[in-house]
Amino acid sequence: MLWERVNRVYVMEEAAKKAVATANKKAFEGNFGNCSEDFLAARELAAAAAKSRKGMKQRRAHEARNIAPTQSAAEAFGQMSNEKKSFNSKVNIDRLEELFNDMEENEIGPADDY
Repeated sequence: MLWERVNRVYVMEEAAKKAVATANKKAFEGNFGNCSEDFLAARELAAAAAKSRKGMKQRRAHEARNIAPTQSAAEAFGQMSNEKKSFNSKVNIDRLEELFNDMEENEIGPADDY
């Protein structure tokens, strides 16, 4: 309430912008209200594609948040390469697995052994 009083000019400008956007949308829809069915179908297809992309982004973000922490560098790389398919074409996976296996064999034990 206090913020609205102090920033009254900003609130009024935002309300005016919203009113103009609404009027423009109604005018646009009025101009194309009686257009061809092909145009309407293309418009619906574009809206469906945009919704699909939005859903894909949300799904990827959800998956990224729910990934369990990895125990080794090999697991981390495996998860990353599953997310980004371009890595598989640029990295020699067989050689990478060899390196990780060599590292595991040469790993030093816990600090208690010293």
